[in-house]
Amino acid sequence: MFQQMFHRAPISIQLAKIICLTSVIFTVNAFSAKNIVVNVDDNQKFQEMSGVGASFTDSAAWIVSDSGGILSDSARQQLMKDLFDPVDGIGLSLLRQPMGTSDFRWADYTYNDLEQGQTDYSLQSFSIARDQSYTIPMIKEALAVNPNINVMALPWSAPAWMKDNNSLYQGSLIDSEQVYDTYAAYFVKFVQAYQQQGIDIYAVALQNEPQYTPSNYPSMAMTSSDQIRLAEKIGSQFESSNIETKIISYEHNWNDTSYPIEVLNNAAANAYLSGTSFHCYAGDVSAQTTVHNVHPDKDIYFTECTESATANFADDFPWAIENLVIGTTRNWSKTVVEWNIALGNYHGPKIDGGCSDCRGLVTVSWETGEVTKEPAYYALGHMSKFVQPGAHRVYSDHEDSVAFKDPEGNLTLIVINTQNGLNKTFDINWQGKTFEYTLTKNAVATFTWSSHDTSPQVNIWETTTDQTKLLAPQVPISFSDE
Repeated sequence: MFQQMFHRAPISIQLAKIICLTSVIFTVNAFSAKNIVVNVDDNQKFQEMSGVGASFTDSAAWIVSDSGGILSDSARQQLMKDLFDPVDGIGLSLLRQPMGTSDFRWADYTYNDLEQGQTDYSLQSFSIARDQSYTIPMIKEALAVNPNINVMALPWSAPAWMKDNNSLYQGSLIDSEQVYDTYAAYFVKFVQAYQQQGIDIYAVALQNEPQYTPSNYPSMAMTSSDQIRLAEKIGSQFESSNIETKIISYEHNWNDTSYPIEVLNNAAANAYLSGTSFHCYAGDVSAQTTVHNVHPDKDIYFTECTESATANFADDFPWAIENLVIGTTRNWSKTVVEWNIALGNYHGPKIDGGCSDCRGLVTVSWETGEVTKEPAYYALGHMSKFVQPGAHRVYSDHEDSVAFKDPEGNLTLIVINTQNGLNKTFDINWQGKTFEYTLTKNAVATFTWSSHDTSPQVNIWETTTDQTKLLAPQVPISFSDE
């Protein structure tokens, strides 16, 4: 088309068009080369963070523990340091623990299993003995490495005798005041039993994925009305038992905001609820802000996502940074939590049912004991190593960034380059000072500095999708005056 116009037009017009076209190309190139500006204002504080982590499911705890017999004592100690030590590892600071069985387990169990036809409304048979074999020891090992870990917990199913189908699979709680009262007491006993083991339970969620009841692993349906009813029961019993553990509602995907809003709209339940938790498997992360805007006095938690074995580092790592590390926290989440801490190279151990190709933060080879750190390990590490519970998110204006400030005044800024395959230079501005840093496509950098220094040194850790840098420290740089 341009060739035809140039051929038919007078020379003067051809030259004018060439100059115009050259000007457009120059303008586009200049625009594409423009630095990305990120302004940080640590005077604007938002939610307080409660932790970054994953779960010692029955499967994960077994494969890491000496019960699995796969890792040597020294290899396990090194792995625990890599996972939980903020200095020598990535400093995970949250454990989300199943209350009994989940889809990653050696066996289906709760803390009050009975023969069919039996009941135990006084919960005399309540026992956490199975957790004491390797799950509780692994939690204690993690706490020994990082005492700042918060422990959350939640059930996949109530004991079968409390359910309308007498099964750990599908079904709902029996519509009975006695059953609801007993199930609330079950939560009380769980929290107290773990406290006796030296493990404080920071929060409990009412039910894992209450709108999803698969036939091949334990689950339990729970409507918003059911959650309102149960929240009142547990809240009342926690209060009378002097238990300060938080109670969280919903615990399901981003694709439904009406459910958690309906629960929080109920005044009686609202009085006991800390907030709402979300998973990543459907919908958009902005759902968290939708719920926050309706109930800004209640907390938002992000509590589960997992990657499949068919994905790759170049896709998984930037997705996790953009959607989980940055996306969930910019949308008010206090927590960023993946699913299994560790799995074997055959995606278990587990009995049939549930995800058959999930990966943990690390993969442990059954044959050799070799530990492979997966994309989620590095994605979480870009936050967890630097942002411990008690830090607050602070203002950063670019959507590909998120910033935090801890009680000691240390600032952390995480940025990702999502700019169409181009190397991009970021201008980071803070309190009238600036520095530049260039990232390749989908590369991520975490920057840290002290707000107390007038000319702070900026420490840098970077990961690239070609894996030549994996949470690798870079040469520190300094701010200069703008």
